[in-house]
Amino acid sequence: MQPLTFTQKLLRQRSFFNFLIPLFAVFVGLCASTSVNAQQSTATFRNVIVTYGTTAATGSTNTYDATATRPGPVPPPAANTNGIFDGTDFGPISVSTGSLLLQGGTIAIEEKGGEKYFQAFVDFGVAKGLLTDALGPTLNQSVQLTEESYNPSTQIRTFSLNTAARNILALAMQAGTPGTSYRFDIGVRALGEIASGPDAGGVTINARRRRSVFTATGAVTIPPTLTGTTAFIASPSLGNATYDVNNVSATNPDLNNAFLGSYDVNTGQLVLNGGTATTNENGPNTISSVILYYRVRSSANGGGAFQSIDLTQTGFVDNADGSRTRTFSLSNAARNLLAGIGATGNYNLDVYLQASGVNNSTNPNRSFTVTDDNGGQYYIANFIVNGTPFVTTVWTGGINDNWFDARNWTNGVPNSTTNATIPNFPSGTANPYPNIYSDAVKPPTAETTETNPDGTTIIIPASPGYSNIGTGNAQVRNLVLQATSQLDRSILRLVVGRLDVLGDFINEQGSFIQRAAPIISFKGGNQTISGSANGFSNVEIDGTPGSIKTLVTNFNVRAGGYLKFINGILVTNGSAVSTNYVELEGTLTNSTTSVVTPAAQLIGETETSYLRGFIKTTQTAATNSAQNFGNIGLTLTFTGTTEPGAVFVTRNTTGNTQPSAFGGSTPKPGIRRTFGVQPGNAAGARAKLEFRYLDNELSNLRLNDGSLNGSVDESKLSLYISSNGTNTYNQLGRDALANNVLTKNEVTAFNTFTLSEALVNPLPVTLISFDAKRVGDDALVTWETATEINSKGYNVQVSSDGKTFRTVGFVASELANSAVTKSYRFTDTEKNKVGVRYYRLEQLDLDGKTAFFAPRAVTFEGRATASGVLAYPNPFTNEVRLNLTSATEGNALVRISDMTGRVVGQRQIVLTKGANDVEVTSVNDLKGGLYLLNVTLPNGETKTMKVVKQ
Repeated sequence: MQPLTFTQKLLRQRSFFNFLIPLFAVFVGLCASTSVNAQQSTATFRNVIVTYGTTAATGSTNTYDATATRPGPVPPPAANTNGIFDGTDFGPISVSTGSLLLQGGTIAIEEKGGEKYFQAFVDFGVAKGLLTDALGPTLNQSVQLTEESYNPSTQIRTFSLNTAARNILALAMQAGTPGTSYRFDIGVRALGEIASGPDAGGVTINARRRRSVFTATGAVTIPPTLTGTTAFIASPSLGNATYDVNNVSATNPDLNNAFLGSYDVNTGQLVLNGGTATTNENGPNTISSVILYYRVRSSANGGGAFQSIDLTQTGFVDNADGSRTRTFSLSNAARNLLAGIGATGNYNLDVYLQASGVNNSTNPNRSFTVTDDNGGQYYIANFIVNGTPFVTTVWTGGINDNWFDARNWTNGVPNSTTNATIPNFPSGTANPYPNIYSDAVKPPTAETTETNPDGTTIIIPASPGYSNIGTGNAQVRNLVLQATSQLDRSILRLVVGRLDVLGDFINEQGSFIQRAAPIISFKGGNQTISGSANGFSNVEIDGTPGSIKTLVTNFNVRAGGYLKFINGILVTNGSAVSTNYVELEGTLTNSTTSVVTPAAQLIGETETSYLRGFIKTTQTAATNSAQNFGNIGLTLTFTGTTEPGAVFVTRNTTGNTQPSAFGGSTPKPGIRRTFGVQPGNAAGARAKLEFRYLDNELSNLRLNDGSLNGSVDESKLSLYISSNGTNTYNQLGRDALANNVLTKNEVTAFNTFTLSEALVNPLPVTLISFDAKRVGDDALVTWETATEINSKGYNVQVSSDGKTFRTVGFVASELANSAVTKSYRFTDTEKNKVGVRYYRLEQLDLDGKTAFFAPRAVTFEGRATASGVLAYPNPFTNEVRLNLTSATEGNALVRISDMTGRVVGQRQIVLTKGANDVEVTSVNDLKGGLYLLNVTLPNGETKTMKVVKQ
């Protein structure tokens, strides 16, 4: 194929060619122009189809003439009852309730000069403007038409579409001001080629733009959008890569048509870790979730069911234009795309994302979905699976329920190099699911019935039993337990002995059932593990040293069982703690037999084999008895008389708190371990706290800039507590540190704990407010604290000169260590107070240290006599109080008048029988000067006094 010259390339652009025709007429004559034009294809935009209505209910679909060039609107010609599109004014349309949809149209291309056209588009755009504007909107939106026919005799190829339903009003984003005029313009674009000859190559036709206009009214409701969709894919060859699902980023590779590499069918790891999405909404639309759907299929077939990954909402922004933006992300889904693949060849990964929400303007709420699926074609990447696949054997249950009977399997009993599938039998299937009695005897059983998860009942025939002595452990490589839901799943029971899993454990609907004594061991290399809704009893993490066992769902260990670490690291997603966690069941007591089953335990964690993630447990604690909460690294010994009851404890080791949360001038980061503690009865509870940690949790810590370059000096570790979601931590200190255990006595506040380096000279108390005021003959001293560290209490001190203070009372701290607001008060009832008295606080630490807080002045000028009234302070600035005695309770009226007798203020106050001390509000707006203050008591008695406003 010969390369095109620059002029030939220009001639391929029909819009440019049309511009050149008059120039050719001048320079080479009209005949030359006609000759060239006769060899060029032409496109005729026959019609455009629009659904229009002032409301969605009144919208109708019309076919508009697109060939006419007359400026519109004009009466429709007889051949076209719907009018001419060019120049149409659609009039006022509400952007929230109206209808204006571009459905498509028809294009006829007369092909000449060896050209053939294979694609045709209606390009369109919407922007503010008028019909008379010289320039219209950019035609940056497209509807691809479908080829309908080709007539060889006329060489006319026709493209058409009438179901595009592109919402034109959705593009009018700046509506809301009634009368805003919008241009809605359309054009035609066709793509083709010349297959051979000197002019071979691609050709394009761009037809003339057609114009219309409409007036946007009402408040805009933005159709919810789903953008910024990506997928996180990891493998040894790819590393951790972010792929654009909708091909919008210039930096990330596109997922569609991406090649993800070649992998061994037995040992390959191609992991889908989740992805991201951004949604936009406004008005009554509220998006609640985003799900990433995926499937793996042979490139030779069309598909199968999709699996889902729920993304987690990680951000929310209320935008200035009234819209709302949400971000969703998940980076640890750990779905091995090669799991379950039993054959070599070419495979496709199909992906799409879908946002779901409700429209709250209707009753009941109307649900909606927004899908990013590449126009229904999905986003498709491909990869290659090679090698010699391990054998896959499928359970049939054709003989009995014995896992070790080869006759029950399609390819023999599974072993360490065999993948096994337990199929989800159809309802009513009589064949039993497998039971594992490894190296044991199953005794004879009578005929029984069994209820399937879907509610159907099957008959289990009588069995003579069988002996599996000498079989050793049950073993399997990848184990797939097929299921669609909790009510439609397969079943596998581990009854006696051990099951060793050396590959992935696919158990997403809790199909695996384990009795109390047996052991399941995950002892391969890197593995993905689905949890069990029924719970595990005894679990071992074993296999290749340093291997990563990634937990996909939750992981429950029942009472009496354990999670034991031998080799490898079990990982959960610490940012998805509601769906991805390990849970240890607490102690259970049988109400009938009184038999006590001890709490599940975490065993054998070391520096190289441990749980990196989120674990939780609820266990009952009693005073004066150490409780280690399943040995997860926290021990509490509650003291005193308050029984804490059931205590909920969590541990997260996936990340650390950044330095900014600890305050101080040069804070350090927290270690990579936090505990959350919630006693069932926290009021008055106090405890000795022992915090255990691993050395590897002291380094590679996240700093404020996001880097992982932080570390802490172990010798300086201190206990910290937070009560506001780990945004702010307050230092509690430590009483001992040895053998990776920090001990703190007399902990009285319980929330989120972590360790970091001790701050130098931290304030023992963070004071929110401190005040002192006169109440009758007494002084009321009040203060509030945000935090208290090792605080014993407060001496309230008084001075007559503001220099020499003496203690008049003591108030004990509610809690020695507190990270929540505490309020305190003290009333000074000393007799014969006169003049100005100054009050201050002396804060006392448990270790004897002290700190002082600034004084407040209170003035005592005389006293109220029986049935008398005293106003103070006098003179006053912004506030005046009345000290008075009332014979009865009720409302009193206070009038304030100037010296001419004009009433300038009137207030009603409520009095009780006896002594009262009340504030007269809203007097700060009075001008300075002398005023008469008149009080009418509830019994009708009146009192008058003079007050001075400064």
